[in-house]
Amino acid sequence: MYTAIFTDESTTLLIETAEDLYLLQMGEEAPIPLHSGTNRIDVGAGVFKIVSELDVTITTHTNNIEVSTIKDKNGDWPDPKRAQQHVNRAALGKFFADAKGFDVRASTSKSS
Repeated sequence: MYTAIFTDESTTLLIETAEDLYLLQMGEEAPIPLHSGTNRIDVGAGVFKIVSELDVTITTHTNNIEVSTIKDKNGDWPDPKRAQQHVNRAALGKFFADAKGFDVRASTSKSS
């Protein structure tokens, strides 16, 4: 699953997942870890992505977000109105294309 989140202003996201994942923000290097269960994450305006094996549920108490999901890496990433107004289309395409070739799911520690 590939989930895109677009926010117009600061908000609190409630992200429910059944696996450990990362929330990545366009233009930021450090991913935000998400753990199995409900995660409360305060974010500013921006573009975010989550790559997962299972469904992810995203809610907020405001109407200033847009969430789109595709089931596999061969689908077309969304082109939402919110992103069109605020983000360079080439940069947006690169941000989501990177998710297709890179596993951004949280890794578990491995025993040697």
